[in-house]
Amino acid sequence: MQKGNNDMILLKNVRPYDKSADVQDILICGRDIIEIAPNIDVPERLIEQTIDGEGLVAAPGYIDPVSYTHL
Repeated sequence: MQKGNNDMILLKNVRPYDKSADVQDILICGRDIIEIAPNIDVPERLIEQTIDGEGLVAAPGYIDPVSYTHL
């Protein structure tokens, strides 16, 4: 696998923790979720890491509720 320029991570074959039971791919760039869809097709040269998430659940969009505003 070649290292891309964009810090993109592709999670393959995961079940997003939402109403659907469909297996999806999740494309992440930096701290942002770029796309959630079945069979995302991105040139391998742009992907830094591909993770096979078969049998795993992903919970995209959850926010850490801990606040450090008192610091």
